[in-house]
Amino acid sequence: MMNLSTLLQKIKENPVMYIDKPSITCLDFFVSGYLGQLSDLGLTPEGDPMEGFQEWIQERAKTNLTQSWAGILIFSCGSDRNAFYSFFF
Repeated sequence: MMNLSTLLQKIKENPVMYIDKPSITCLDFFVSGYLGQLSDLGLTPEGDPMEGFQEWIQERAKTNLTQSWAGILIFSCGSDRNAFYSFFF
């Protein structure tokens, strides 16, 4: 299995192959499912690979919203598609 960073790069290059369309919501569901499956198989490294990401997004967006990181990106970018591309930059 590839690591999360490599997988995200592949999704960025060809989102349709992995998540149907460029969508932060689809990406969020995909990443959650991928990490959940790794955990179920006992293949996760120590710690949560997404640990601190929610806080980083909140800081980056200068918000205290209690939405998910994907929700914050949608709110700040105006659309699901724009939020997808913003995630990678």
